[in-house]
Amino acid sequence: MADSAMATGVIPSQPSLREKYHMKTI
Repeated sequence: MADSAMATGVIPSQPSLREKYHMKTI
């Protein structure tokens, strides 16, 4: 769960990657 929040803060300028990462975490 913490990883997801960290990822969003790391790549806020890349919604594509964020979405992919979020989907992977779920």
